[in-house]
Amino acid sequence: MSNKRVLFTITKKYCRKYSINEEYARKDIVIYDYSYKHIAKHKDEFYSEDSYNFALNRIESIVSNPDFITININNKSMNLIKNFLMIMCLLR
Repeated sequence: MSNKRVLFTITKKYCRKYSINEEYARKDIVIYDYSYKHIAKHKDEFYSEDSYNFALNRIESIVSNPDFITININNKSMNLIKNFLMIMCLLR
């Protein structure tokens, strides 16, 4: 059995903010151990390995404050999308 971790509990305010059905309120957004393998399959969609690691380290932020949410109506799963602007500073 795979371990899971609760990342966020959906509130009515969250539902209203992202225009999702309030039936999702009081439900937990979780990540399972095996989810990281799925995420790794999309590693090439990131700007760099650093941006991939940056996103993984901020997964709670992505879940609690995404830029977009899409709902799969067949299984009622959610896709949470966050755009990160990668800024490089060179100090001399």
